[in-house]
Amino acid sequence: MSVELKDPEEFKKWLRNLDQDPITDILLKNSHLTKTQLETFLIDTIIPYLSGNKMITEEKTYFRIKGKISKGSFNRTLKQAQKNIIKSIYTFLLLGSLGIFDLPAFQQYIELSSRLKDYLDLHRQVREESSSSSDELQRAATIVSVREALEKALNTLTSPKSLKYQT
Repeated sequence: MSVELKDPEEFKKWLRNLDQDPITDILLKNSHLTKTQLETFLIDTIIPYLSGNKMITEEKTYFRIKGKISKGSFNRTLKQAQKNIIKSIYTFLLLGSLGIFDLPAFQQYIELSSRLKDYLDLHRQVREESSSSSDELQRAATIVSVREALEKALNTLTSPKSLKYQT
């Protein structure tokens, strides 16, 4: 799991930071999930893992960024998120079974996925480490540079034209 948190409070802080990340924002806006669905899914998936025990829905409702919500609202949002995620998984399985991911053009997506993970890891590392102001400025500049390159790659690879065979 790329979220390496020690307790639920760290999770809540991570969730707030994720909410402010521009790359996550681009990905989310172009996904099948709403912001609330992603937040609810992450809470349902990660919080029990962090706490080491099964949690009832009412306990999970306290972890929402905007505060506690009803169990019914939490469960409805969670079901919507799960349905959308499952549809996305089926889409990838379908394309994979047809051999689409073996085409050279689709290797760019795999590489971009790896670069996105590296960016999020770097972003988290910078937030966690305290160092001199010159180091922080250099890291901030690196993050901005990497983010801009990723945004450009995302915009290029997510256009409908990028899905066509190029000779």
